Amino acid sequence: MQYLGTKELDKMSARNLPIKTGDGMGPDTAYILRDVTQFEAPSLEHLIIDLTLKASGYLFWVLDLQTFTIENDREIDYLKVSAMKNDKAEVFGFYFDLTEL
Repeated sequence: MQYLGTKELDKMSARNLPIKTGDGMGPDTAYILRDVTQFEAPSLEHLIIDLTLKASGYLFWVLDLQTFTIENDREIDYLKVSAMKNDKAEVFGFYFDLTEL
């Protein structure tokens, strides 16, 4: 699976998503969410995961784990998901920076 940057996500969603930067691969490159409330953030996180996985051919996914930590004064939300492709489940992790919310 290929993690998508902000430009790719904007193109796939046909709109400018409220993401400042990032690719979601780790805490240091987390998607930095902006211009949403803390209540809207989960929907945006799920949209980003959905777009990323669908771009790689995964039909559906389920959330396995969600953790919130503070790393280097940044508020990091980590979501671990299982996704199905060709009757095979794979596990992926996505990092989101919520500091600016």
